[in-house]
Amino acid sequence: MVNVLVTGASGYIGRHLCQTLLKAGFVVFPVVRDINKGFASIPKEQHVVISNCHAQTDWSPFLKDIEVVIHLMARAHKPAKTDDEHQFNFQNVDLFESLINHSMACGIKQILFLSSIGVNGEKTSGKPFTVVDSPSPKSNYAKSKWAAEQLLERRLKNSDTTFTTIRPPLVYHGDKSGYKGNLRLLEKLIATKLPLPLGNIQNRRSLVSVQNLTSLIDHCIQNPKAYNQTFLVSDPEPVSTSQLLRLMSGGEVRLFSLPKWFFKLGFRLIGKPFMVDKLFASLEVDSLETQNRLNWQAPFTVETIFKDKNG
Repeated sequence: MVNVLVTGASGYIGRHLCQTLLKAGFVVFPVVRDINKGFASIPKEQHVVISNCHAQTDWSPFLKDIEVVIHLMARAHKPAKTDDEHQFNFQNVDLFESLINHSMACGIKQILFLSSIGVNGEKTSGKPFTVVDSPSPKSNYAKSKWAAEQLLERRLKNSDTTFTTIRPPLVYHGDKSGYKGNLRLLEKLIATKLPLPLGNIQNRRSLVSVQNLTSLIDHCIQNPKAYNQTFLVSDPEPVSTSQLLRLMSGGEVRLFSLPKWFFKLGFRLIGKPFMVDKLFASLEVDSLETQNRLNWQAPFTVETIFKDKNG
């Protein structure tokens, strides 16, 4: 059995991942801030409780007998007013460097890092993002993820510890607990029960269900084909904003169409021109290289996930 340490285990993705790894037969050591937010299915002595992680945290005692470290812990997206570059770099790069250094010293075999498709960019135009595209991060969050990727590769070069980096787009589950970012916005619109003027948006948005993401992570653990590689991941097919609204509402939302210029004008008048991209822009991911290299297929489609959610 493989011993796996998971940072950020009490977060949304972390909780799903730990359950996936347990079912797959791994011995899981979740890193949590509070033992009360731990896992009933995991013995207490396997929980790693770190209430305040900092750059001087000594990870060595927790890495004994660990073979794989999965790093999920991060400062996530923040509203523009709190998008502080220093805090992103501290939490997403400096803290990670401490973990990398201790992992190397303790002989960890593999570090699996969850990055972000934001490293590639914020939107696509006719051509999906691929793993060989030049990075073009825009937000401080995405820039910190790219810096962490570079740090990981640079520090592990010519070492016995390997890395695997995964860049997911928006991660969701299909129920309200999984709605984040743009999905949370759409859920709020659906909840109004009003007819929505979003009936003919032809964009292409790649998402990844937490089920598909954790399946890929499981597939990468101690897989030599995943060593020292970066992978993009997504559900099998992109969806449009209009499709998403129908899927999320179980087909109950009432939609009609208005031209895009109407939204551009309206959002400009209320001082939120960036909202146009949230509704109309495409962000498409080509995960074919991931599938081919690892011989892996996403087990679920977006339609399947929302069908299960809506019964």
